[in-house]
Amino acid sequence: RLSFTAIGSKIDFHDYSHDWKLAPQGDVRKFDRGYNLSVVWTHTLSANSFYNADLSYFYKGFKEHLYENPFDPNYIIDPSSVEQFQKGAYEFNHGGTNLHRFERRTETRVGKIDYTNQVSKLHEIKAGLEGKLHRLYLEDYSLIPLQTTGGSYVPAIPADTTAEYEQYTEKPVEFSAYIQDKLEYERMIVNIGFRYDYFNSKGNVLADPYDPNVYNPQKEENKALTLDQRLQKWYKKASAKSLFSPRFGISYPITDRGILHFSYGHFLQIPSFIHLYQKPWYKVTTASGTQGVYGNPDLNAQKTVMYEFGLQQQISDHLSFDLTGFYRDTRDWVTTSPQIPVRDSTGQTSTSYYTIYKNQDYANSRGLTLTIDKRTANLWSLNLSYTIQIAEGVNSNPDDAYRGFLDNKEPARSLTPLDWDQVHTANLTLGIGENDWGVFFLGRFGSGLPYTPVINQADQRGQDVARGVQSNSRRRPENYSVDVRLFKNFKLAPVSFSAFIKIFNLLDRRNEITVYGETGRATATPENLGAGNISPQGRINSIASYLNRPDFYSEPREIQFGIEAEF
Repeated sequence: RLSFTAIGSKIDFHDYSHDWKLAPQGDVRKFDRGYNLSVVWTHTLSANSFYNADLSYFYKGFKEHLYENPFDPNYIIDPSSVEQFQKGAYEFNHGGTNLHRFERRTETRVGKIDYTNQVSKLHEIKAGLEGKLHRLYLEDYSLIPLQTTGGSYVPAIPADTTAEYEQYTEKPVEFSAYIQDKLEYERMIVNIGFRYDYFNSKGNVLADPYDPNVYNPQKEENKALTLDQRLQKWYKKASAKSLFSPRFGISYPITDRGILHFSYGHFLQIPSFIHLYQKPWYKVTTASGTQGVYGNPDLNAQKTVMYEFGLQQQISDHLSFDLTGFYRDTRDWVTTSPQIPVRDSTGQTSTSYYTIYKNQDYANSRGLTLTIDKRTANLWSLNLSYTIQIAEGVNSNPDDAYRGFLDNKEPARSLTPLDWDQVHTANLTLGIGENDWGVFFLGRFGSGLPYTPVINQADQRGQDVARGVQSNSRRRPENYSVDVRLFKNFKLAPVSFSAFIKIFNLLDRRNEITVYGETGRATATPENLGAGNISPQGRINSIASYLNRPDFYSEPREIQFGIEAEF
């Protein structure tokens, strides 16, 4: 059997930006393009064996700019014109143009083959190979003013040797292989498997971390070389990474309707490409302070060891539940390295420092999941899932340590709740209907996510009060929503139709998804933020109006309706 799939998307949009609320025509527009082509060949070799071969190509492109032409004269670039649009704290932009331009393209070619063979009544063997070839392109800069001979200003692209311009093309490679044996004994089922992962970023790492900028070297022996000579000695290739991961699972019937199940496995996650390749030319300037964060193509994969143990029980012909406990231990979590000093040829440290991404942090999560499922009977069905968990780690975001350097804070040394540590999560789906009509209600509930409280300067008592506040030590308000889907199927031969109505956030609930650290809510007053004494003179808006943030709330009620046709 041969199948071919082609999926494409084209999205042009304009995000809401709070700062550009009064002048959205000056903010960047965004363009998203993507398509996926796939060919799958399925070949049955015998009554007990078959294989699937899959070739696919994936493309994703994203751009953001105000005008397509970077030299468009409509850009406001003249310093005297830009100055009149400068805004103060808690003030909206009232003119000007966003000069930022960004483009990212990702191409991935995938080859995959999976083989299954029921060797005997006891053994079912599965094995597979997969290879991925990536091509990543990124360009990121903001336009700068260029003065012409006549004295006027036109937009210009920063020189590619400066820190204001970033561009790269990278071609990482991935390969994986696995083999699994499913042993079906009379009283239990056992799954044993191994997986092999290989990854090569093919990126450049610095040969001398203390003299990072090839375009602006600090050591005298490097200053004497030409750029071509420096490029030949400046970088070395990152090492390829490979690892074996065992997997084990067992399910054991305790009654004719109850099963105990246990699983154990090692799982690898290749670091995000942005952590591998961000600012790959290490253009550290001589400015004082800490700069970064720069990518590290030599990062290891993040390793997670996962344990699960649970009970699956069939209560009746239509009702069952599954209770599962889990524990996940993650090491080599990506974070920010300690500050790396820039040194000259005498070994003296300059005032410049920079940081790169590094495998160093740790995280874990543990919890319990309960799922109750009632299959459709007597016109109704139900599915309820509830999870209670605790997710802790040293840092939630790889950039947290870098921000700590900038704020002169002590590095995190203990486990704190991670940004996504939602202790209670519940989802309920209730369906009423038959094959040709139905109404489905989907309810979601989540307890408050953590946030770090902020002590404004006016409320501080002593120099180190703000530094003593523990990360993610408070909770935001809980959130919930209800969605509804109604459908009616009918047929006008040879075409089948389905008319539907979808209502998202039926109750029009204003969930607070982002909060002010000073209040723990999506609302705040100037006094809460220590900004009550800012003079309103010369401002185009009050501070109170700026603090009204629609982007701090979830989306309002949305209703969609349509008809699907199938033939």
